[in-house]
Amino acid sequence: KQCGYDGYPIAYGYKYCDKFSNVCSQKLTSINAIKWLNGTKYCLQRSLSVPEVETMTCDELADYAFDSHPYCYTSGSVINGGVNFCLLDINDIFDISSCLDDEDLYSERSMRQIEEISYMCIDLLFASSNINYSNGNINADAETVLKLREISENDLTKKIDEFFELLKTVKEVPK
Repeated sequence: KQCGYDGYPIAYGYKYCDKFSNVCSQKLTSINAIKWLNGTKYCLQRSLSVPEVETMTCDELADYAFDSHPYCYTSGSVINGGVNFCLLDINDIFDISSCLDDEDLYSERSMRQIEEISYMCIDLLFASSNINYSNGNINADAETVLKLREISENDLTKKIDEFFELLKTVKEVPK
């Protein structure tokens, strides 16, 4: 699809494929981060290899491509031999996010993706445990309750705060 130098395929897709392949991959030190990168790249490329892409306008293509990102960062990476973003170590997440340009990381579109991925990670937590939610009540077996107590709200808040503190050491977080 030809969308010019400012269109998604070159201005965003190629830019980050090249950057992650040639620069950022050198920063990633854990096997999980490397697996995530490879699985995610493959998923993102495959998501644009469907016949429908040829009939899309450049704006539709950009929306379609960006909409594939949360899936590719999580489940799509796993299907392609990678690791779910939700299971990465905080240092891996920092290394990955530090490869993004500020205007992309803090864009409205990225903020929506971060929110969507957060919900996907929460869903993964619930799916990987014996928790049922119905009629406004949460029911869990004793083992799951003990696991959840280990991952308290304070721990989750602490991890999020640690991430943003790490991020601030490299980039100024916009107010």
